[in-house]
Amino acid sequence: DGEHQITLEVCDDQGNCASENRTIELVNLPPDVLFTTIPPVDSTDGVLRVNYTEMVHFNASGTVDYEGDTIDIQESAEYEPLSAIFYDLEWNRSFVNAISREFSYRVTFSDGLNPPVHINISVEVQNEYPHPTFTVSRSSNYSEAEVTLDGSASFDPEGDAINAWWHSSLDGDLNTSMSNQLVWAGHLSQGNHTLSLRLSDDDSYHINQWSEPFQTNLLVLNSPPMAHIELPITASTAESADLIQFSAYGSGDWDAPCSEAFPQMSAGWLCNPDFVSNPDTVTPVWTSDQLSEPFGGDWEVQARLPNGTNVVTLTVSDGTNLPVSDSITLEISKSAPIIVLTSPSNGIEVVSDEVVLFDPQQSWDPDGDNFTFTVTSDLLSEPILDAVNPSFWYSRYMPSGEHTLTFTVMDSDGMSRSETRIIKVLASPPIATISSPLEGQTISPGDSVLLDGNESWDADEDIILYRWYLGQGSTAVLLNETVIANQTLLPGNHLISLQVKDSRGASTWAFANITVENSWPILDDLLIEPGILTAGEKSTVTVRAFVIDADMTTWECVGWASQGGIETNFSLNDGGSSADGLAGDSTWTGQVSVTPGRDGWMNIEVVCRDGPTDDPLLSNRLSSTIKVEGASKEASFFDVIMDSVLLIVLGLVAVLIVGGVLFSVMRKRRLDADIEMIESWGVGGFSEQDEDPFDEEKPQTDASDIDFTEEFEEEVTSDLPSMPDLD
Repeated sequence: DGEHQITLEVCDDQGNCASENRTIELVNLPPDVLFTTIPPVDSTDGVLRVNYTEMVHFNASGTVDYEGDTIDIQESAEYEPLSAIFYDLEWNRSFVNAISREFSYRVTFSDGLNPPVHINISVEVQNEYPHPTFTVSRSSNYSEAEVTLDGSASFDPEGDAINAWWHSSLDGDLNTSMSNQLVWAGHLSQGNHTLSLRLSDDDSYHINQWSEPFQTNLLVLNSPPMAHIELPITASTAESADLIQFSAYGSGDWDAPCSEAFPQMSAGWLCNPDFVSNPDTVTPVWTSDQLSEPFGGDWEVQARLPNGTNVVTLTVSDGTNLPVSDSITLEISKSAPIIVLTSPSNGIEVVSDEVVLFDPQQSWDPDGDNFTFTVTSDLLSEPILDAVNPSFWYSRYMPSGEHTLTFTVMDSDGMSRSETRIIKVLASPPIATISSPLEGQTISPGDSVLLDGNESWDADEDIILYRWYLGQGSTAVLLNETVIANQTLLPGNHLISLQVKDSRGASTWAFANITVENSWPILDDLLIEPGILTAGEKSTVTVRAFVIDADMTTWECVGWASQGGIETNFSLNDGGSSADGLAGDSTWTGQVSVTPGRDGWMNIEVVCRDGPTDDPLLSNRLSSTIKVEGASKEASFFDVIMDSVLLIVLGLVAVLIVGGVLFSVMRKRRLDADIEMIESWGVGGFSEQDEDPFDEEKPQTDASDIDFTEEFEEEVTSDLPSMPDLD
């Protein structure tokens, strides 16, 4: 460096030269600095971020001084004075003594001539995460063995308090005690685990922040199940009917969670109380060498065993390992049948008119023997059921009282078992039942009604009274007080009521609606005394009418004695009074005094009434005649007229017939003349052109062939007077 004069001289081969001078000054340059760090400065904001104790490598080896001057390097942090670097252009240092988290780090490069070159770096120091490490120890490779993870060798560079986070890739986070977080002891589920330990300290900048994990792989094998019979103890004895308690307490499988394998059961079972990522399904099976099928599939069961020596085996399997088992020997002797009564229940109350249901169908014999079922009562001398088949249910009535029932089952070997129950039977009222008449029954006229209450009954057998009524309530009419009777009723609709009463005064009713049909009276015959009358002499005629009326409801019979238009009325009765000798014998008797006016015949006619008075039903009219002898000295004009009535009527009929014939002849002649005139009108009246060519030929009808006689006869008949009623 310095001021230089530069001369250029140019000569040719003739020795001629030319020169030019120039003056230049070379200036000494400062060092050209190339400076890097490890870890590098953040390119986004130019900040160097390192841990407190972390060694930072500074590299200025790429720095040059073009003049070859010696470079003097000094460095210092903001919290310390500058110090010289007496070694190569690379050095290491930390900022462990920093008094604040943020400061400047300065490096100067000087060649002694130029102003120093300054490099300023913003530095942020941070608390370093703890360094994790741990060891694994266990007694076996099975899941039932406890695993200890010891991270005591882990440390924090700054000596801060350490927090640990243990984690399994299969079981998730592993909980530790707060007193010593660097040690975890517990069980791991079966499988290949990746175990991780992350650490953090109490630095405020590390809240929810963790170090990189220290990891190791650990294979945990599936644990085999355990089978243990707690109850009953071996060599126990029992009967085939005994319900034996079997318990596998202490059995189980560590790979089965307790919440699934042993829900709601006490401690002491082999199971995992915590979460299991890949749980086993562990199943127990109880078998006996005397049975073809297992008798239980739970950890605690109750069962009966067949008689004989039974080797009972508990087999536990988890679906992964080979099943394990435990066995005991039990001596079982024969037993009486087992009573299982569905009905009746102990202490129930029933009424004596209700059946008691005896249902032993669920009873059974442990040895498969046939057996019978017997029921006795302390209030009865005979069994209610005696050695019946227990495969059916039975219903029986029982008398009132508090019964102590004994139920006994006995098998073919004579072994029996009994059970007692108390049943209180309350007295019941009688049950009224009308066997006859039936509800809605129709009774023919005149038939008696059979009143039959024989089907009425009382469970206590103390019926003392039967009463039959017509109707019910306050208007009822007492008919009879026997259990069975015949009763005649008037026609119509009737309500039959039966009251049945027992010795306690309790009574019940039964009812039947019936219909008694109505019958009309029929006059069957008349008996008239005397048989001959004398004209002009007063006589008393006795008339007996034989009436057929099935329901005996004829309430009136009247008669007429007539001759020559003179009529005399009289009444008949069947009440046993006057001329009637016997009441109710269907022979109605009446007397009438008559004086015949002439010889000939006197007519006697009788009719009877039945049914309601406002609309009575009439019988047939029955008439008879009495011969009248002797000439009457005084014949009335009416008698003469009546004798000639027939001749007069016949004469009138003849006159009318003759008049009708004449009228018919005259009308026929008039019609013939009219037809002839009409025909005369048609001659030449129409030309051939007027005829319809499409008309078909129709047959011609001769007017002379029309018979008007029928029409004429109808007209004549309608004009004739009606014939008189000769009846």
